[in-house]
Amino acid sequence: MPGIQFMMAGQGELLPPVQSYPLANNLTGADATAVSGSLFINDIVVLSTKAALTSNGVAVVRKLLAADVTALYKEGANTVGILGICMDNINTNAAGIINSTPQLINNVPPVIFSTPAGSAMYGVDPVSGRNMTGVFLATPQTQWQGFLDPAQNVTNMYTLPGTEAGLTITTDQFGRNFYSINPNATTKILTINSVDAQDPSYGTTGALVRFTFNPAYLQYSNLGGNYSTN
Repeated sequence: MPGIQFMMAGQGELLPPVQSYPLANNLTGADATAVSGSLFINDIVVLSTKAALTSNGVAVVRKLLAADVTALYKEGANTVGILGICMDNINTNAAGIINSTPQLINNVPPVIFSTPAGSAMYGVDPVSGRNMTGVFLATPQTQWQGFLDPAQNVTNMYTLPGTEAGLTITTDQFGRNFYSINPNATTKILTINSVDAQDPSYGTTGALVRFTFNPAYLQYSNLGGNYSTN
C-alpha cells in the first residue's frame, strides 16, 4: 500500500467529502527536486501556485513532497498543510491536461493508445483550461490508515492511541510515494487513534495504524494559502 487509505468517514458521512481541482503541469515520472512527478491513487496531495506547475497564479494539485515535510508544511511563516488524498493515477502534459496513466514497468515502451485517467471525466476547468481531478478532502472527522515508519522501532502498540505523529516519505523508481507514520517526526500533523490488532505486523515496527489529520494542517479549511516555492 504505497499511499494513505480511507478507513472511516466522519459522523453523518458515507465517504470523505470530494472536491475537484485543476491539475499541475508535467505530472509525470519520478519526483525531481521541487518538482512533482506522476500522481497515484492514495497519494497525499496539496495545492500549489509554483510558476513551473501552473499559469496565471491558478492553484493546482500536485503530490506532497519530502521538501514540504522538511519545510514543516509551511510556505514562509504560514502553515499550509495537506489538501487530501488522490483518487486516480495521472500523468499530465505541459498544459495540465491528462494524457496518460503512469507506467509501472521499467524499460517498457509507453502504450501507443494510452487511456486517460478516470479523472478526465471531471472535464476542463473553464478558467484555466486544465483538466481537473477529484480529491478526497482530509477533514478532522475522517479516519485514514497507514503503516508505522519501520525505521522508528515503535513496538509498544498499547501506547500509540492518542499519540501525535508526522509523516516519512520515500519514493520508488516509478515515482510512487510511500508514506509512513512517524511518531518521532518534527512536525505532528496527525493523531493515531488505534492500531490494527489483526494486522500481521501488529507488535512490530511496521504495524498498521488508523489516524485523523490534525485541524491545523488541513489546507482546505486553514488560512495558510497555497504552496508556491515547491
